[in-house]
Amino acid sequence: MNLNHYIQEKHWLGDRVSKSVENWASINASIQKARDQYDQRVLHLESLSTAYSVDDIIKEEEVDESTINSTSFYSYADQFAERYKRQQKYNSIKRHKTVIKKFQSFTGPDLLFEDISQKLLEQYQDHLSSNANKTNTVSKYMAILKSIYNSAIDDGIAPQGFSPFYKLRLKTEKVTKDKLTRTELDRLANLELSKGSWLFDTRNYFMASFYL
Repeated sequence: MNLNHYIQEKHWLGDRVSKSVENWASINASIQKARDQYDQRVLHLESLSTAYSVDDIIKEEEVDESTINSTSFYSYADQFAERYKRQQKYNSIKRHKTVIKKFQSFTGPDLLFEDISQKLLEQYQDHLSSNANKTNTVSKYMAILKSIYNSAIDDGIAPQGFSPFYKLRLKTEKVTKDKLTRTELDRLANLELSKGSWLFDTRNYFMASFYL
């Protein structure tokens, strides 16, 4: 894979370039993306249970690059969300639309599949966490984006054999739900509310479900 950069040996720190090189961060991000692509291609070839060589990995890379579709991620994501309308899963539509809108506010109005990298996704994870989103909320958002991307791979829209979500770590936390005490339930049951009001009916439905 040609990254279109020539770096003198003195500027290398292992498999990364030093800060002495102009645009070092962008170059290192490109290197990491290339490494991720090769890792994915090796896994794909191994899944075929046949012998392969370095030439096979390179050939696979060339095919992938030529089949990358420059389709807008958000155009596809909107179509993906609309699938739930046909299934009458309106809560799923709303949830997906919310996730898409938040991601779009971070990346800008348009984003091509080929521009989605592991680095970008990690930056977005950090962005969500720094804006008071709980760990489980961040993981749910990223999981939805991952499902959209994987669907695009299946549909032949996103690059085949490579997903920037492959090495992305989605963390979760165990949630402890506090239960109402007997005293709190009694107070709720005896709370005076206007008969026929929304709060009156909601309280009664809740108490009925609790005792059933």
